[in-house]
Amino acid sequence: MREGKPKVYLHSLADGIHEALVRSFLVPKDDRFLVIHQHQEEEFYYNQNYLGPSRDDDLIVIQILGGKPRSEEVKRAFYADLAGTLFNKIGLKPGNVFVTVTTNSFEDWSFGDGKAQMLDLIKP
Repeated sequence: MREGKPKVYLHSLADGIHEALVRSFLVPKDDRFLVIHQHQEEEFYYNQNYLGPSRDDDLIVIQILGGKPRSEEVKRAFYADLAGTLFNKIGLKPGNVFVTVTTNSFEDWSFGDGKAQMLDLIKP
């Protein structure tokens, strides 16, 4: 996202993303890891109308890395929930909510201590 938003906006943005992830993307409530990157105007380029939505300088690109695949139905519900949640929390236009989802396998995760905690959940 472009730089310049106040801390309360950033906090509400993070809360809204996490709330939608828990509610619609089936993420455990305690699984909260979000990083917000802000960019100067000359570092942030986008097409204002690609594939239909109307975008402006409030565009936020959200990249989600998930440890398990979700169905098309779950993803569609999540995208709608996220756009609605961010509109209600921070007034972000739904067209400014750009989301990509990537998944990998449980063995691709370590949450610290040099352990593969996700594997331990399925192979105690």
